[in-house]
Amino acid sequence: MPTSDIQAHLEEMYGVEVSPILVSRVTKAVQEEIVLWQNRPLDEVWPMMALKG
Repeated sequence: MPTSDIQAHLEEMYGVEVSPILVSRVTKAVQEEIVLWQNRPLDEVWPMMALKG
């Protein structure tokens, strides 16, 4: 996702303006954790709840 999209999302959702440099630094800081999370083993069974409405 481009830095400009992240900036726009943060401003739209939270009313926060951040610089492209800040977005880039934060992205680099969490990149390793993101890769670990994406490659984590998944449970064999996932509980699901259906709501009737």
